[in-house]
Amino acid sequence: MSHIGCNMSPSNAGSGSRKFHSKSRDGCRRCKARRVKCNLQRPMCGNCHRRNEACEYANIPTTTHNTQAMPVLAFSSNSRCAHSLIHRIPMSQPLLLSALLDQLSVGGRPASPTEIALWNDTLSDQGLTKCEYLWHGIFSIHLLHTGHRDPAADLQSQVTTLAYQHHMEASKHFSHRMHVITDHNWSAVLGFGISVIVFQFATQQVCPDPLFDYFEMLLVLRSSGNVAVSVVDRLKASKMWPMIQERNFLPEEASLQASRLQGGLSDLEDAINGNTSSCVKHSSATLLALRSFRSWLAMCQGFPRTWGHYISWPATVSQDFIAALRQEEDLALLLLIYWCAIMSLGPRRWFMELWLRRTAIMATKKLDHGWQTLLIWPSEVLGIEQLPWLMSGVGLGI
Repeated sequence: MSHIGCNMSPSNAGSGSRKFHSKSRDGCRRCKARRVKCNLQRPMCGNCHRRNEACEYANIPTTTHNTQAMPVLAFSSNSRCAHSLIHRIPMSQPLLLSALLDQLSVGGRPASPTEIALWNDTLSDQGLTKCEYLWHGIFSIHLLHTGHRDPAADLQSQVTTLAYQHHMEASKHFSHRMHVITDHNWSAVLGFGISVIVFQFATQQVCPDPLFDYFEMLLVLRSSGNVAVSVVDRLKASKMWPMIQERNFLPEEASLQASRLQGGLSDLEDAINGNTSSCVKHSSATLLALRSFRSWLAMCQGFPRTWGHYISWPATVSQDFIAALRQEEDLALLLLIYWCAIMSLGPRRWFMELWLRRTAIMATKKLDHGWQTLLIWPSEVLGIEQLPWLMSGVGLGI
């Protein structure tokens, strides 16, 4: 299986330099704050990797009226995995857009021909029919979906390599444009942001176990929250929004899951409320994450089905909660496992299903003994066998 798209090993991430300097236009926020040289490795630079800290880039403004910066949601174009030769996109843009909207349908329903035509018109009106970062990004997802449908090892390796090349090219063009989000480019930025999320999910879920890293995906989702805030008002004002809302329905099977979901979540809340104490370093952060989890659950009605639903909870938890996950605190890991289970209740996504299972399994292996009862519900939802043998460290062999 190809390693492309997976997290780089610590040796590849680099250790960073301790040379102090006065300016770092493209460095991550933490390196800028410390005034140290950033090696620009994404999604996590060498310094942040060495310090085990969250790494965020913010070198592109979000709007003309706000100086808040928009994180770059992609790998560095200097990665040694990238190839200098980028193949010509062989499909027409309307077909690519149609394929993307069909794969990434909201609420399980594909976009109608009318909606697809409106998206094409919007891009044309905004002069974005030749927007390279958008079309390279879309084509990278089209290639990954092609490999997913035909799992032959040789074909999958080839399309994954080519998909990575297009993803890198999209990232390069997006970073170099240094534009602000306006009424004239929001649709392309939205499409690019979605392509990055799908690319990360799809490549992480098939990489070898030693390279699987769910933190990388969580950081992408957190960064995507800023982009979502910047484009959501424009999306709601567009002609496509009523059609998107029409597809955003709650199916009957979701209500059937509600009672079991409430029972499982009540047990989780009791465990978190009953076990947090001052001796647990990030207990307050975990309690706050639980509250935001509850709000997220109410928003998506226990059936995550939109990009806002996918992004929302990772984007709202604190850095201290991310630190709790990194330090493998049980309560934080349990909350992550339940998030994976509830995410899996939504419409089936070819790029996400295995990632959710792998993340839950990895988090479960990091737990101390004593949580088997709480793991019954998420393991059933995710299609994972009961967990006593998993707790002993035996993998699933996925």
